[in-house]
Amino acid sequence: MGGEIPLWTAKGNQVPTEQNVFLIRDEHGTPRLVGNILTDITGRKRAEAELQKTNCELEEATAGPTHGRPGPSWPAPPRASSWPT
Repeated sequence: MGGEIPLWTAKGNQVPTEQNVFLIRDEHGTPRLVGNILTDITGRKRAEAELQKTNCELEEATAGPTHGRPGPSWPAPPRASSWPT
C-alpha cells in the first residue's frame, strides 16, 4: 500500500515523495509492526515534467498546418515514371 505524498521541509519547501507501507509479521503470520518507507522522487518528477514539455514541443512541430502556422515543407515523392529502370 502506498502512493505519492508531498512533504514540507522546515523551510517550507515542498518535496514530492512516494510512500510504501507494509506489515511486518511474526513467525506465526501475526501482524506485529507497520513498516513505512518514504522516497524522495524530486528527480523523477523533474524528468516527467521535462518529458511532457518535450512531447508537447514535438507535437507542435509535427502537427502540420494548424493555428495559422505553416506545416513542414516536405519534398513531393518522385513520380513512378521518373524512377530509374
